[in-house]
Amino acid sequence: SCSRGCVVGAAVVGPAVVGAAVVGAAVVGAAVVGAAVVGLAVVGAAVVGAAVVGAAVVGAAVVSAAVVGAAVVGAAVVGADVVGAAVAGAAVVGVAVVGAAVVGAAVVGAVVVATAVVGAAVVGATVVGVAVVGAAVVGDAVVVAAVVGAAVVGVAAVGAEVVGAPVVGVRVVGAAVVGVAVVGAAVVGAAVVAAAVVVAAVVGAAVVGATVVGAAVVGAAVVGAAVVGAAVVGGAFVGAAVVCAAVVGLAVVD
Repeated sequence: SCSRGCVVGAAVVGPAVVGAAVVGAAVVGAAVVGAAVVGLAVVGAAVVGAAVVGAAVVGAAVVSAAVVGAAVVGAAVVGADVVGAAVAGAAVVGVAVVGAAVVGAAVVGAVVVATAVVGAAVVGATVVGVAVVGAAVVGDAVVVAAVVGAAVVGVAAVGAEVVGAPVVGVRVVGAAVVGVAVVGAAVVGAAVVAAAVVVAAVVGAAVVGATVVGAAVVGAAVVGAAVVGAAVVGGAFVGAAVVCAAVVGLAVVD
């Protein structure tokens, strides 16, 4: 059900994020077609265009695939595995998925441990390049991946401090975050508390009425997906209820 929030409308270009069904190996209704929202496009069973898939929910599993650029193109998400040679070797650079080992060309396993989900483009506390890494939790810090194309490069929230682009305690509006919704996710200390999707807060590519508090969970906190009642205690998501079939760039410990 999307009764508790789906990102629907102008923030997602092409088919809106509607529904919550996972059909076969495809994330249906929670995906974005094309490259309008870079870093989210999981269409059917494959990554479309040059999109980067942060962490998609396939079935009941969180499959991490933080790959740079077009490296994941054609890599199918099958069941709980990410299949395709593009998700192996140099294509996945520095992606540490603890609890979900990379076997050959497939990511086997489902659980992403919050303390070790460091995307390929997150070096230290800085987003390098124009990759979309999603919202990873490194230790007790939230490393934000509010990166769409090259709109916001170097945004990283560590603890309660933002390193890189100035997104500290301010409202993210307009081009600062392009095509990415910042939706009602407040940061208290180093923890994301009560992250929820507020449909009305997403207007076009801007964030209206969604204030970034503290460490600023921006963009990938909820991108084209609904995370209802997800709280971060320490460095892990505890009791996270996944709604609308996709959690993009969020580390979930079940």
